[in-house]
Amino acid sequence: MLKKIVTSVVAVIVALVINGTLSVDAASSTTTKANVELTSGGPITLDAVPAMYDFDTHDAKQSLQHYDAITGDKSPIQVTNPGNDTGWNVTAEMSKLETASGLQLMGASIDMINNTDYAGDSGVAYLPNGAVLNGVTTTKDNASAIDMFPKASSPTLTPGTAATVFSAVQGGGVGVWQTAFKPVLNVPAGNVEGTYTGTITWTLEQTPSGN
Repeated sequence: MLKKIVTSVVAVIVALVINGTLSVDAASSTTTKANVELTSGGPITLDAVPAMYDFDTHDAKQSLQHYDAITGDKSPIQVTNPGNDTGWNVTAEMSKLETASGLQLMGASIDMINNTDYAGDSGVAYLPNGAVLNGVTTTKDNASAIDMFPKASSPTLTPGTAATVFSAVQGGGVGVWQTAFKPVLNVPAGNVEGTYTGTITWTLEQTPSGN
C-alpha cells in the first residue's frame, strides 16, 4: 500500500510543474515619445573668394597659349550652411578682359581646375583628416562615398556665361566648406600687347545645382 501512495504523490507533483510552465503570462511593452526640433542658424553665406588671379607677364605669341595663375590659386572660396536643407550652388562668371583703352583680349577663357588639396579627384570636398561626420572619420580617400558632401566642378569660363563651380545637394553641404581652383588662362593667337584686366563674379544660390 505504501508503494502506491508514493507513486501517486509523485504523479501529482509532476502534473503541477507541467501545468505551471504552460500558464506563464506573455510579456507586455509600451512606448515613450521623444521629440526635438532643429532650426536653421541663419542663411547660407559665401564667406570668402580669392582677391585676385594674377597670370603674370608674357610675350605676345602667335599661337594658343596657356598661362597658370601665380597668385590666388591657393585661396579658397568658403561657404557656410548653418543647418538649411535646401542645398546650395556657387557659380562663377568671367567678364571680358580689356585694356584701359577698351581693347579686348579676344577669345580668352579660363579653365577652373579643381585643386585637389581641397577636394578629391572626383571633385568631392572633404573635411580635414580626423574630422567626424555622422560617425564616419572623413578623409580625402573616403569623401566620394558620402553623398552629403559638396562637390567642386572644373568648368571653362567664357565671358558672360555663369558656370557652377561648387554645389551641394538638397539636405547636404551643412557646415563650413572650402574649395579652391588652379586657374589657367587660355589666350588664342592674334592678340596684341597690353595690360588686360577683368573680373570673376561669384554668386551663391540657396538651391541645389541642376548639374
